[in-house]
Amino acid sequence: MSQTRIVLQLSSLVLFGASCSTIAPLADGGGVDANGTDAHLDAHADASDGTCTLEAVGKVCVRGTVDSASGEEALVAGGRVRFQVFPKGCHSSSCTVVREATCAVQNTNGSTVQLGARLCIEPVRAPACTPDCSGGGFANCEQTSVAAGSYRLVIDGLEVTFTVPSTLSAGGACAGSTF
Repeated sequence: MSQTRIVLQLSSLVLFGASCSTIAPLADGGGVDANGTDAHLDAHADASDGTCTLEAVGKVCVRGTVDSASGEEALVAGGRVRFQVFPKGCHSSSCTVVREATCAVQNTNGSTVQLGARLCIEPVRAPACTPDCSGGGFANCEQTSVAAGSYRLVIDGLEVTFTVPSTLSAGGACAGSTF
């Protein structure tokens, strides 16, 4: 897991302590991490052909702190905002290994936050692939100490607007599709 510390100060946005990593499956995200902690990743690791393909970004989400009772997600001034980046395409969970899933804030311009991501997926040989599309995983980046204001998140032609403070519905605010 890699971790980067970024300090950015803008006229309307202050971001401290950015960390980028891959994460394990969450009830709210359905992704897998690149460290092979899921049972299906470990079971198929030996059947790999060693080919890792960089995938295009298909979907990006802005996430807040989840309220366990309602499922809603709070974005609080001075708090953290999490970004999730998903690869495009349907990737079977039984026939795919996520080799790398990282993201980072690349640039900021006023209230615009530009993300960059690297999503490397490897197909594995299996007797039969399950007909699900939950094997592509996702990258998770987090910004802390986000100031109050309105923001625009952009990555690979996708855009999500969000306001701090605010409340997002369960699953966050997303743009794009994995299909």
